[in-house]
Amino acid sequence: MESTGLFLLAVSLAAVVCVAFLSRLGRSPGSTLPNSTEEARITPDPPPPAKQLVGNAIDWDKVAQEMIERQHAHDLAFKEALEKKYGPTDKSFHTKIAGVSHKNEDGTRRRRILEDCKVGDMLTLIHEPDNPYDPNALAICTDDGCQLGYIERRLAGEIVRDVRRHGPRWVIMLSHFNHHPETFQIVGATLYVLRLVEAPVIAS
Repeated sequence: MESTGLFLLAVSLAAVVCVAFLSRLGRSPGSTLPNSTEEARITPDPPPPAKQLVGNAIDWDKVAQEMIERQHAHDLAFKEALEKKYGPTDKSFHTKIAGVSHKNEDGTRRRRILEDCKVGDMLTLIHEPDNPYDPNALAICTDDGCQLGYIERRLAGEIVRDVRRHGPRWVIMLSHFNHHPETFQIVGATLYVLRLVEAPVIAS
């Protein structure tokens, strides 16, 4: 009888110890002990091998392709809206603004003016027949007359000759900014240039 009591006492003490141990683990007495899978969730994963890091690197070619596709979609939407308003176009292309790094005659910085522009802004071409460097020079200006730079010389000559024959049928839009590869500062911009089949009639 005495041995049976001692045995029951030992079992009770073991049960108390077991419950206390499980309580420290934050588990109920009916819970199971951590298995190897659960321990793996708690233990920090070891760093991946070098080849895995390379495999997870950014695919810059893919990023560039996605940017090109988005830009193409943006330009196409602009072209469709323009043709809906003014009629069909027969030519379109991209070209960079020349001379952005220079100052204007009034001392304003063209690059600073460009930073205040937005993608999609309509820009104006102003012919400078008295320009000492090129009589076909075409200044690129914002709608409030601030100059951003010039159209490239060869293209300017084509536009001036075409306007003399067919009237002002060229439309210029700021397509996207060009950034420095390291500082990512705006250093220039690319234009989307379209030529209408016929010059629009401006109501007086």
